Amino acid sequence: MKWLPLFAAFHACLLPLLANEQSVQWRYEPLKILHQVGKGKMTKARIYRFPVPMRDPGGIRLLPSIASSPPKLIFGETDDCRLATDPPGGLTGLIAYEPNGLRLIDELRSEPSLKFGPTDECRIRLAGDAVGGAPRLTLDDVNGILFTNDVEVLGTVTADSVIETSTRRLKENIQPIENPLELIQQLQGVRYDWKAERGGQPDIGFIAEEVGKVFPEIVAWEEDGINARGLNYGHLVAVAVEGIKAQQTEIETLRKEKADMETRLARLEALLLDNTQLQAK
Repeated sequence: MKWLPLFAAFHACLLPLLANEQSVQWRYEPLKILHQVGKGKMTKARIYRFPVPMRDPGGIRLLPSIASSPPKLIFGETDDCRLATDPPGGLTGLIAYEPNGLRLIDELRSEPSLKFGPTDECRIRLAGDAVGGAPRLTLDDVNGILFTNDVEVLGTVTADSVIETSTRRLKENIQPIENPLELIQQLQGVRYDWKAERGGQPDIGFIAEEVGKVFPEIVAWEEDGINARGLNYGHLVAVAVEGIKAQQTEIETLRKEKADMETRLARLEALLLDNTQLQAK
C-alpha cells in the first residue's frame, strides 16, 4: 500500500493549532485524485501539504465544529486508512483503521518499536533473542506486564521462572486435603500422542475429564460443563505433598511396629535359650 505525504481532515474539523504558525507554510489544495487507494468511499476533505514536520510544544489538536462528527486524521484518498476517535461499540480511545494491517518499520536500527511514555523503557518491539535467534515480538516494561484476563497460548511457553499468586490474604475456607493417598490412587497417568492439528508429538500426562472426577477445582471446563479445556498441573503438587506426608506417616508407623516385633522376638529367643540351657542341666 502506498502512503501519500498528506494529512486529510474532515471539513468539520478546524485547522491544527500551532504555537508558531508563521514557521510553517500552509498550502491548501482542492480535493483531487492523486492516487486511488483501494475501493473505499471518497469523501470531501480539505487537503494540506506541509513542507516541514509539524512541531508544537503545546501539541497539535483536531477539533470538530459539529459535536456529532468526531475528528479524523485520514491518510490517502479514502476513509480506509485513518486515525479516529469514533470506535464502534461505545468504546473510547484512539483507533487506527487500516484494511491491510499496520506495520512498523525502522529503516535506521532495523528494530521497529512502539513506545509508551516519555522513555524507551515501556515498548513493543521486534528484536532477536540473546543467542542470536530470529527476531520476534518483544514486550518491555521495567515494572512488568499485567494481563487482566485469561491468556491462551497455542505452543510452548519458556520462562526463567513462574510464580503463581498464593497468599493467605486472598484465601478463605482453608482446609487440609483429607485422604490424599486414596485420592492419588484414583488418578491415572497415561502416555498419548497429540492429534495432528496439535503437532502429533508423543507426550505423557493426565486426561482432564478423568482428573475432574477427583479434583474438579483444578480443571478448566468448556461451557457445556462436560468437556475440559485443560487442567492446572501445578496444583497437583499440593496433593502429592500431602500424599508423601501421609505415606511417610505410614512408613514411620510400620518402622515402629517392626522395631517392636524385633524386640519381642529377641525376648522370645532369649527365653527359649534360657529354657534350653536349663533342660540341658
